[in-house]
Amino acid sequence: MRVVAPPKPTGCGLAYNANAGDARSDGVEFHVNYRIADQWTADVGASWVHARLTGNVPALGAKAGNRLPGSPEENADLGLQYAFTLFTHKAFIRADALYLGSSYGDLLQSKSLESDSYFKADATAGVSLGHVKANLYVRNLTNSDAFTFRGTSTAVSPFFGYRLRPRTVGLQLEYGF
Repeated sequence: MRVVAPPKPTGCGLAYNANAGDARSDGVEFHVNYRIADQWTADVGASWVHARLTGNVPALGAKAGNRLPGSPEENADLGLQYAFTLFTHKAFIRADALYLGSSYGDLLQSKSLESDSYFKADATAGVSLGHVKANLYVRNLTNSDAFTFRGTSTAVSPFFGYRLRPRTVGLQLEYGF
């Protein structure tokens, strides 16, 4: 696997990409969907990934063994769903939880570009009414505020990066023909 370094400014408003060298990614991942009982279903997943440079990149100051940008070493998820009949209609309630480990935004593992590990929980309730399905959901139930990725340059503000969306409540309607 080859890693491409982020664009470098040239001083004239243009940027260029440079090859950052060789990389390797090893790991293990699993996901299980299990029917606990007639009405209960569980989804469980996890992974451990060791994604790193395999050689030094003197032009960037990166060393063999440095983690690849945006590659957390561990993550896990759990989902539980309960299906039932509401009057004569199929319905369900569901809870999902996600853990994502820390990652860096650059090959140098700059502390200012580190995204800490975070936890996120979601909940959904739904019902089928003939051709119409209605789902009420809450994403980021705990309103967690975490960086999901933090740039590729230490020259940016410490507040720069992609963050979890704040708690979101919504209604999704589907109509089947």
